[in-house]
Amino acid sequence: MRIILFILLFHNLGFCQWHKNMINDSIVFNQTIHKRLYEFKIPETPFSVTLIEYFNGNFKGTINISVYRRYKNVIEDFESRLKIGDKKVKRLFNELDQNQFELLSQPEIQENCKMYLDGDFTFFTITTPVISKTIYFDGIYLDAIEEDCESNLKAQKILNLLSKEIDFKSQLEKFKNVLPSGNYSYITGALLNQFIVE
Repeated sequence: MRIILFILLFHNLGFCQWHKNMINDSIVFNQTIHKRLYEFKIPETPFSVTLIEYFNGNFKGTINISVYRRYKNVIEDFESRLKIGDKKVKRLFNELDQNQFELLSQPEIQENCKMYLDGDFTFFTITTPVISKTIYFDGIYLDAIEEDCESNLKAQKILNLLSKEIDFKSQLEKFKNVLPSGNYSYITGALLNQFIVE
């Protein structure tokens, strides 16, 4: 038996709402209304970020958090979606454009990028009416600076740009504050990460 709980945190209101069945409101790209949709998996964290630009000039963004715990032989999922302000989303799109985000490509073997064995990775998904691609990177971490090849340097710059605009550490602490006590886990790449809420 699997109980799925959904936590909806309202960033400005500071309360949460619990549901027995997780609401599936994941975004599916619709080329008639969406100009572009970007998704980022943040390494070493339970976070992903979704940014959307609409053809009508509107912007939408969310910080998505997903963890689970075992409780009395039942797995409980806890998820949160925090709204990113429209102005911040627009600013992120502008900064991503300046960094030629849509031209980012998978690291090539001939680039001699370092290989990391820790099992963690990050990925970026870019979807527009003419582009649909997901790019994976090993060894790219929040606020790191040392990278060895052009593709990884560009990906690192994108991650640093996101972490400059979004304080992931404080968002995780806020999320922990509304969780029931217990041992929580989340998966990043091939790694199982854990934390305790007392």
